[in-house]
Amino acid sequence: MKPMFSLSYSFLLGDNILRFGVQPMMSMSTLDYTKIDPRDQEKFNKNVSYFDVNGGFNYKHDFGFFEANLGASAMNIMQSKEQFTLASAPAKVPMTIKGHLNIDWEVTDN
Repeated sequence: MKPMFSLSYSFLLGDNILRFGVQPMMSMSTLDYTKIDPRDQEKFNKNVSYFDVNGGFNYKHDFGFFEANLGASAMNIMQSKEQFTLASAPAKVPMTIKGHLNIDWEVTDN
């Protein structure tokens, strides 16, 4: 289960818009012991949970005959650690960074 909520804010800059967003989350995982040999149950963490944050921005610029959107986002910013087996070292949840560029071009006046 990963409960998340999102917050965003937009700044109007004339015909342009700057947007920011953040999404804090709490990841909670539970291991089903019925699928594991009872002799091996002590080798596993039954519950694993961690806090993490996602965030990003978008900038829309109006050039008159076309509009450009440029944005970037990052997921798992905290790079929290999770560990299901007690024998293994905790593993970092890797951060993912994505970017995008979108151009809306007006072909006609309508």
